[in-house]
Amino acid sequence: MMLKIDVRFYDKEQENAFAKWPLKNHIDSLIKSGLEVNELELLTYSIFTEQRDRDGWRTYADMRSLLSSRAEMFRQYFDLTQGTVTSRFDTDDGETSMTEKVGVATSLLAANHIFGLHEADWTRIPKGQIKTLDFLHASTGNAYIEVESKGSIVVDANKKSPSVSSHKIDILGKKEVQRKRVGSTHPAFMMGTIASVPTNAAQRAVCWLVDPPGEGPEMDPRKFKLLTWLEFYLRGLRPLSQAALLIALRNRIEAIFAVPDYERLDQVGLIGSTGRPFRFSGPFLRNKTVVRTSRGRAVGRVFHLIDREFMFAGFDTAVYGLVARQRFQEILAYKSKLASDESTIHLVEAWLEERDFADEDPTEFGAEWVEEKKRFRLQLEGPVMFMQSGRVVGALNPVGDRKTPFKPRTPEDRSKGKTGSQLALGGSLSNPQALPAPVRIRS
Repeated sequence: MMLKIDVRFYDKEQENAFAKWPLKNHIDSLIKSGLEVNELELLTYSIFTEQRDRDGWRTYADMRSLLSSRAEMFRQYFDLTQGTVTSRFDTDDGETSMTEKVGVATSLLAANHIFGLHEADWTRIPKGQIKTLDFLHASTGNAYIEVESKGSIVVDANKKSPSVSSHKIDILGKKEVQRKRVGSTHPAFMMGTIASVPTNAAQRAVCWLVDPPGEGPEMDPRKFKLLTWLEFYLRGLRPLSQAALLIALRNRIEAIFAVPDYERLDQVGLIGSTGRPFRFSGPFLRNKTVVRTSRGRAVGRVFHLIDREFMFAGFDTAVYGLVARQRFQEILAYKSKLASDESTIHLVEAWLEERDFADEDPTEFGAEWVEEKKRFRLQLEGPVMFMQSGRVVGALNPVGDRKTPFKPRTPEDRSKGKTGSQLALGGSLSNPQALPAPVRIRS
């Protein structure tokens, strides 16, 4: 389902401040048309608040266990069935952490539209490797983006409630401190957003824009963008690719960090331990799960989540060559040909090892053992989402499973002792991490 969120300047003063931006026409277009996003995309970005730069909280495998419970909880607090986001709870009965998720998701989606970014741009560069950087930035390649996000549950989204006004004051105060702290010659755009989520189901959520531009950190924005994208691919490929590729890519990222004249590494392809360039052909695809479309293929793995729910996590096959060739402009300009604004239902022939089922009996899902491959083959179906970065994620069930729409548990249900229905991954579900990888947004 597509969701619509209105976008407006907070007031005339903020509109005048934004008038100085070189991308003002992009902002005007967004305000005119509103922010229209796929439900899966919104749920994906809402999970960004939980990603951390530490073991156990980085990769697809780390985050997959959050998928069902986080999406279900989000829908228990927010109604997405009316083509927008509305709160199921009154203004004084909400949950701060859930409101923060709406604020972060809205701010990143708005920034993506204005600056032409996507999930790979919000990768966190490992803390401590570059002292002049924190993890609040993205880069267009020419300038930095810093997002300050807030969220409020309100009775009327078209009015600025006291909580919304307080958020605006807080954003401007923090930005003034940030400008004094940074002191860089690199241009930066410090955009504040406040997501107003109404309790009235007849209203549409509103994203208020706050703040003029400031100054960015001490690093070439193009180098920063390149590093964030390479970090994004490294983390996404960890559970999917061979160790040799991951080691070579990590070494290259470290070299780009360390070398002032990093451009001399441009077009120097990654080399394996044998001294040969990496090649991704038939043998590489063997025993992996492949999702085929009319536009191309994605290769990855299928993970068993819980009950009869599975997740496909992978990348457009073009990403592997992109990473191996190390042509910087090609990486920075890349947009997957598989990318689509909406998820589509796909039949997937999955290949899983016995350990992938944990303590479950594979045959209970209809899986059959294939001796030649030493793996189980399992027919799955469900919505698959293809993103601009090349990341591909699917929420799947065994073929033939009855798909029951998600119905959240209401406070009345809980008081009556009813059990809420389990989230059906064959319905509409989020990507567990668009993971664009870890990013923390001020809130």
